[in-house]
Amino acid sequence: MIGFLLAAALLVQDVKDPDTAPTDPANVPDLAGAALGEDGFAGQGELDASYVEPERYSGPRNVVCTWSFQAGRRSPRDLEVSCPAGDLTEEVEARAYEVMNFETRRNTDSQMRRDTVRGRLLMRRNLNEPDRPDWLAETTMVLGAVPSYPNSQARRGAPAVCTISFHVIDNQAETQGVTCLTPGLEEAFERVSGSVVERYVFVGDEDVYCQETSLSFWFQQPINIPPPPAPHCEIPLEANP
Repeated sequence: MIGFLLAAALLVQDVKDPDTAPTDPANVPDLAGAALGEDGFAGQGELDASYVEPERYSGPRNVVCTWSFQAGRRSPRDLEVSCPAGDLTEEVEARAYEVMNFETRRNTDSQMRRDTVRGRLLMRRNLNEPDRPDWLAETTMVLGAVPSYPNSQARRGAPAVCTISFHVIDNQAETQGVTCLTPGLEEAFERVSGSVVERYVFVGDEDVYCQETSLSFWFQQPINIPPPPAPHCEIPLEANP
């Protein structure tokens, strides 16, 4: 009977209480450098992958392109673009053609009489927005519209100069306000001024806000009148960074 009790006591001593288990590091298995295999058991091994920092762009940040086309044509075949940028010339010019190509078919203002239009387009290297093209075009007006003297004022023949505020959104001008200085009927010149600006043609990859321009009207002889101050214009809340 005594022998049985001693054996039971020894058996109880071999059962370890997890709350009183020794914390000696010698009794803790070393898993440093171990990796779990497919069966869930730890095995020796180390990662082979290493991080490689992407190569940073070191070329030009801005490239100035020159362009020309004949206004009023519906075919883009006469469009010429030149973007000297060394080894990057081909890709910058290809992007500039994308920006300009549609406009040579859209420009149908008969008052331009198919004149050759020339200008410059600034292309900026895109370093921050991977979902957009590598080169972004600065918003630029490529074709204006010739203002016509309002018929309703022909009897008066009064001169006028107007200042127009406008946004350019999706390459479309949106008049925000017109201020005219004239001894005639201001509203007539305001209406004409707003419609003229909205026929301007823009290219570019960014919307711009509260732009200003001035238009002069005279019936017989040019008259130099200083433009009035620009009307009030507000930048939309959603446009603020």
